[in-house]
Amino acid sequence: MTQYAQSRGIKLVASTPCYAQANGQVEAANKLIISLIKKCISSKPRIWHETLVQVLWDYKNSPISATKTTPYKLVYGHEAILPIDINLQSIHIKK
Repeated sequence: MTQYAQSRGIKLVASTPCYAQANGQVEAANKLIISLIKKCISSKPRIWHETLVQVLWDYKNSPISATKTTPYKLVYGHEAILPIDINLQSIHIKK
């Protein structure tokens, strides 16, 4: 993994697994996701697993202020293609 990271200019940073404060960005993201799930399931807590999928999709496709882009784009190199983009055959799809 080290060789792969170095070949792509990625800096690996180790974090203590039992000390959440050491990994602030991940903890902030987790806090936000948990908050969103709680808001969405307040009326129907038994469907949390369905809500999780939607909340994660929303999170992955919302710009993060630190990076000014979406987590989805950071991982895949392009914005997510939404079903409506396919149905409308948008310019985004034609590229």
